[in-house]
Amino acid sequence: VTAVAAYFQIAKSRGAQVVHEILGAAFLGYIVTDRWSAYTVITAFMRQVCWAHLKRDFQRFVDRGGLGRAFGEEGLRLTKELFTIWKSYENEEMGRRVMQEQMAEVESGVGKLLAEGEQAEDKKVRGFCKKLLELAPALFLFSRVRGVEPTNNRAERALRPVVLWRKGSFGTMSDEGSRFVERIMTAVMTCRLQGRSVLEYLREVCAAQIRGGRIPS
Repeated sequence: VTAVAAYFQIAKSRGAQVVHEILGAAFLGYIVTDRWSAYTVITAFMRQVCWAHLKRDFQRFVDRGGLGRAFGEEGLRLTKELFTIWKSYENEEMGRRVMQEQMAEVESGVGKLLAEGEQAEDKKVRGFCKKLLELAPALFLFSRVRGVEPTNNRAERALRPVVLWRKGSFGTMSDEGSRFVERIMTAVMTCRLQGRSVLEYLREVCAAQIRGGRIPS
């Protein structure tokens, strides 16, 4: 999902090969993702890790209790601070430079938390921190690159109707069915992002097909 278009693909794998197929070998943009292993094929300098997912991870440490509870609580505190700053920036209550200055303090706090966590007694905390430190450039890319967001909520919202459709229809049973779902949802979501009428666009597509003309963009 981008600001002006959405693309859906149904695949039999969630592996790195599918990521390459979608983005292309010469991808030079920035992408917001969760921490699924397939995305490691994208350099951390071109990737933003979703902070909504990280918030849930910190909450799980709090819920587990024990040695990891304090770690989770500090992670949640920093996450709350991050989202508070970002919301103020989105609402134009602060300028970009002020946002970056305040976010730098949060980044410093996160770096300190992860460094300490890597030496923690709790094995799960150590493992979590080690993996996040490997993704350090991908934690605050959103504060440096204009247009990048701290969460992949935009993609999650676009995917939700398809998830509900799949649950209600039990998915697709043929390659032809999969291609239809991919294409119709790509058209529907892209039209919504652009503020265009889905019905009018599909009418234009059908008319162009009947006339043998060029399919409208």
